[in-house]
Amino acid sequence: MAICIADSRLTHREEIECVLRESKTHDDIRLLALLRSAAAADGHQGSFVEIGAYDGINSQTWVLEKCYGWSGVLIEANPEHYHGLLLAANRSAATQRVHSAVCKPPRGHETGKLEMRLAGGTISSAVGLGQAHDKRYGVHFRRNGTTAMVPCAALPSIISAAGFGSGATYLSLDVEGAEEHVLKTVPLTAFPFSVVLVEADGLDKLKDFRVDSMLREAGLQQHKHPVVPHSINHLFSKRMWNFTYDAGEQAALAARLELMELPQRLLVEYGQVDLELKGGENSAIPRLV
Repeated sequence: MAICIADSRLTHREEIECVLRESKTHDDIRLLALLRSAAAADGHQGSFVEIGAYDGINSQTWVLEKCYGWSGVLIEANPEHYHGLLLAANRSAATQRVHSAVCKPPRGHETGKLEMRLAGGTISSAVGLGQAHDKRYGVHFRRNGTTAMVPCAALPSIISAAGFGSGATYLSLDVEGAEEHVLKTVPLTAFPFSVVLVEADGLDKLKDFRVDSMLREAGLQQHKHPVVPHSINHLFSKRMWNFTYDAGEQAALAARLELMELPQRLLVEYGQVDLELKGGENSAIPRLV
């Protein structure tokens, strides 16, 4: 049987129709079963923290909120992007939007300041925290960019101040090379997230290795990406959940991925993916076992 959150605002059919209508990325649509399984295991409605939330619409968490009733914290350091985030009228009132970077504040202080490079578009980074990104985008920053001082705090403090305790079901982390610095503000011995999707674009392979090692130290296990085997996004979860999609979800996923024009070989290369419908109400695809 497919796992559904009992207090979702929509019927199961409406959820599927919503996913087809609202999905923004192949990450969000292919992680749904894993994320809902994690929320069910936690015993509560799912919640998320998205760092690098941009405008809140082109978002890893949009479908979770719109179609499954999740809520959480959208964190954006770039003041230009945060202005767009505030204007995202379709985000739930239960989801908090926070203008902040993530850092270890000076000793004795709960907050600090961090210098951000702003260059228009989606590109921005914290000065000195993503050296490989500085090297790659340095000319662009010098020609088009300015800097701004932005507030920063440790991640648990930001989440707590937003009213979501110390953690959430899902952490989406996309901070242009500063991922390691974010995780250093979170206690690895009591890691407060069940599923983590973290950008690892290969510009600094040693940093990517250290980030992966930190998440394993926190007790998470790494999954092969369920759509693109060589994705720049690394996926981790606390448990290798055994979960399924039902026939209706299979049809929705197949239709959406076909619209994305992903090569068929990528859909089956994961090894346990079979989008052929076999009939029956509970016809299912084993995932991430």
